[in-house]
Amino acid sequence: MIADVIKNSFIFVFYLSGYFLLTSLDEQFMNDLLVMIFDPKINQETLIHAIQNLGSNTESAHFWVRIANSQEYRQDHRRRAVFQLFQRHVVPGVRLSELAQILDNPSWLADDDVSVVTLMAGEVPVKLTPEDTVFVLPVFPNLPDGRYENWAIYLRVLGQVDRESFINILRGKPVAEAVSNAKVLEFALSPDDPTNVNW
Repeated sequence: MIADVIKNSFIFVFYLSGYFLLTSLDEQFMNDLLVMIFDPKINQETLIHAIQNLGSNTESAHFWVRIANSQEYRQDHRRRAVFQLFQRHVVPGVRLSELAQILDNPSWLADDDVSVVTLMAGEVPVKLTPEDTVFVLPVFPNLPDGRYENWAIYLRVLGQVDRESFINILRGKPVAEAVSNAKVLEFALSPDDPTNVNW
């Protein structure tokens, strides 16, 4: 009986050792990918493959913000960082005040580029309703990139929020409490698969 206990304990310890070893290797692999992505000199193909292999979001949102807001990086690099920031750290239901904190006064976004989608617009990747407001945030729209030049983020916000107030809250300026508390009901990236090597 004692022998069985010792045997089972050994197996359990061996299992735990293997688990922690694999976990450690996974964490190291993730860290290596993040180091590669954070390198301003990384080429586009390597950057895309590094992003494709990322696991769950153990990194902070600020990791992507630092790349997206820095002119030290190429614009195509910054653009992919913006998309990863939204994909990995923005969730539906977030308030505009919380979104503004995540984006941290986005220098990648020009105020003049922000637009509001009307109900008369063509096909868009989020739901259009007369009660809510849909904003479009182009991400370096003047940057040619092969087949797909127009990268943008579509945000559907609960209720009616005017464009000026939306821009102001992203810039850290005072806004009405209703604007601050307005929730992002959904968002969509266009293109929807920015890790596609052809984009």
